[in-house]
Amino acid sequence: MQKTSLNKVILIGDLERDPENRYTPTGIAVLRFNLATHEERRKQDGETYDWTEWHKIVVFGELAETVGPTLKRGQTVHVGGHIRSRSWDTKDGIRHSVTEIIAEDVILFGKSSSTTANPESEGESADQEELPF
Repeated sequence: MQKTSLNKVILIGDLERDPENRYTPTGIAVLRFNLATHEERRKQDGETYDWTEWHKIVVFGELAETVGPTLKRGQTVHVGGHIRSRSWDTKDGIRHSVTEIIAEDVILFGKSSSTTANPESEGESADQEELPF
């Protein structure tokens, strides 16, 4: 019996700081940034407060090279991708784990012009810029 599953994430949030761009030993670009999503929550007494969730985003290859010079701290972006969890041991035997979002597409909000990588998305509103990644 074949199992059906789906690993898909869609986030809209703000960049904590400028992305970090590096390369693997084989020359593949890897871009990392943290994305903050915000939610208004209500206490038992009715008072509201802002709840922030932090997401670790990773972009690979040409996508990383394209997004690197474009994204800046504080910008609002849409990230679509999938969740990946991994763990490793340090030299001193300490186990570390991380859950990341592997980005498959990113849309930058708040731009006045539109650049699309996908002809089907040319109908995007003028206040969004779809980046080619």
